[in-house]
Amino acid sequence: MSEGCKRFLSTGVALFAAGLATSTALAFDRDGEIERMLEDRIDGDPDLARLSLDVRVEEGRVQIDGRVRTLTERRRALIEAGRVHGVLEVVDRLELEAPRRSDETVRSDLEAIARDRLKIGTSGMKFDVSEGVVSVSGDVEDARLRIRARNLAESVEGVLEVLVDVLTPERDDQTIEAGLVALLAHRSRARVRGRIEPRVEDGVAILSGDVPRPYERMIAEEIAWGVNGVTGVVNELTIVPRPVEIPLVRP
Repeated sequence: MSEGCKRFLSTGVALFAAGLATSTALAFDRDGEIERMLEDRIDGDPDLARLSLDVRVEEGRVQIDGRVRTLTERRRALIEAGRVHGVLEVVDRLELEAPRRSDETVRSDLEAIARDRLKIGTSGMKFDVSEGVVSVSGDVEDARLRIRARNLAESVEGVLEVLVDVLTPERDDQTIEAGLVALLAHRSRARVRGRIEPRVEDGVAILSGDVPRPYERMIAEEIAWGVNGVTGVVNELTIVPRPVEIPLVRP
């Protein structure tokens, strides 16, 4: 090997090593900024601030450890983590420390709250509770009610898991897909950021494309479940961060 070639390879290796070190430093800087932003979000939320949550970030992947008393607190913590720009994935390591309550007490609380907030008694839905697991069943005219019922059940202390098996009016795949496109596609009414391409096969909504944060990924799936005729959701959305637009300050 010629001396010139050796010098070229040596320089190339040095440049690669320098570039790798710079890239690693930038990654650490980004992770640190993500961690600071997330901790600020947690501290700014009174319900989350009182929890003992530990946040760690590595290469854009957030891991949340700690203890929560309700499934609502868990969902809220995961959503807040997914809102931070630059986050690629949220890993749930939260422990649910729900107080021990009888199934009858949990069901009674659920029905009382449902009557006040959702008028569940006239909606065709009912709650069953077995060993802390809530099953929501029935028929509704508006698919969004099943999301609200799930959220309501998750807010009750003593609930360990929520299973939703609620039927909505049947729709053909073309009609369902048109509704999803109206809600999720570019320039849609819901204005979910990203490039989402929904399609429907035998009532199952398949979401493909990319979104800037895990938050949009979660919201897109929730919106899909709120469409009449949808019997399942396959979420194939990937996370592709977008640059954050910083408004110019004019003198």
